[in-house]
Amino acid sequence: MNQPRTVLGLILATVPLRIEAAETEIVAPASTATILIDGELAGETPLRLDALSAGSHELSLKSTRFGPVIFTQTIEIPEEGAVTITVSMDARTLDVATADALKPEVAEPATEETAAAPSDDAQAAASAPSTEAAEGLGGLYISADQAGARIFLDSEDTGKVTPSLLEGIAAGAHVVRVQTDCARAEQSIALRKELIERMEMVLEGGTGDLQITAEPEGARVFLNGEEVGQAPLLLEDVACQEHAVVLRAPDHLESRHTLLTPAFEITTLETTMAEEQYGTLVVAITPLDAAVFIDSIEAGSGPMTLEGVGAGTHAISARLDGYESHAADIAVAPDAVTRVDIALEPASSGGNGPLPRILLNTAVTGAGGYLAVDALRSYATASDNFETYLSEPDDDVAAAYYTSDVQSYRSRAVLEGIGSAVLLGSSAVLWMRTDFAVSATPRQLTLHHRW
Repeated sequence: MNQPRTVLGLILATVPLRIEAAETEIVAPASTATILIDGELAGETPLRLDALSAGSHELSLKSTRFGPVIFTQTIEIPEEGAVTITVSMDARTLDVATADALKPEVAEPATEETAAAPSDDAQAAASAPSTEAAEGLGGLYISADQAGARIFLDSEDTGKVTPSLLEGIAAGAHVVRVQTDCARAEQSIALRKELIERMEMVLEGGTGDLQITAEPEGARVFLNGEEVGQAPLLLEDVACQEHAVVLRAPDHLESRHTLLTPAFEITTLETTMAEEQYGTLVVAITPLDAAVFIDSIEAGSGPMTLEGVGAGTHAISARLDGYESHAADIAVAPDAVTRVDIALEPASSGGNGPLPRILLNTAVTGAGGYLAVDALRSYATASDNFETYLSEPDDDVAAAYYTSDVQSYRSRAVLEGIGSAVLLGSSAVLWMRTDFAVSATPRQLTLHHRW
């Protein structure tokens, strides 16, 4: 018996694409085949397409409209002529023939030899591997209210996440579990062979356990800032989230950890706490009255020896008014003496030192004093000129002299007195707001100030 097949005829330009079902016995579930061209639904046999561009196309076939794609093959369509494609649904093959025009084929009379010889489609069907599911196997489509949940089948991780299709599963009873870090769902199902079952699962949240062990034993355990016990310790029903775990023990450094405790699991934290180690720090510093800070804590002024400094890296800084600040990191060795030498450099006098302020104060004071002296001088001149005015016998001359030499000097003395008072008052305020001191070293004289 001839193999069932579908014939696809394509003629470009004025000849349309024609798809017909062969007049032979069809063993497939339906008597039609669904055709997709370049992933787009073209129709079902019998099918006629009015236009198809030249070039490469992907021809896909389905046995039913909503069934899976049986197979896909690339076909080449020339710019001119006609293409006849013979499709063997059972063998999953395409036979492409190109002609100038689509002509009806005249079947030659069958002879005993041709009748006995198997057709090319039959030979292809016999040699092609079968894509049908093995007998007794089924499929399972799993979705959940949370996408990306891990899928477990009979306690085995499938490596897939929701939503996913699991294929090639033996028919029978199975247990499906979907799980995220903080929620899961579990359900039993009986699979039927050669069918795809569907499961929609709703995940429920849960808690986990936290097992903590530490060296040394007996370390105090703090979870999110609250003391919960001593190591070794098993914490049950711990919320599924990130937690801050801190361990503290005498003569040991604090141990800090941040970890996630997934639901339905035991999270293990094992840690060995570092022992406390100390060293001695010697600080040699100039000037001798500079303040020294260790890890932002003031240690004192001047040269010093600090015992019981924790081994490791510390931040040291030194400050003094009138000097550039110093900051550095030092490594204190355990059970040893570590020395650091610091020499502060004088601050530049342009902008932040006391000298510009002192010069300003001096200038204001000098200007006020000068105006005060000049005001007294003008007043004395006005007094002398007034005596001359009184002794002048001519009234007209005396009146002119009074205006030019007496009254003018008096007005000048008043104005200079007011200006002197303003400048001297400002100078007093400036001096009161300037706090400075003078210190001497063998090599220099230094001004220290505080604004």
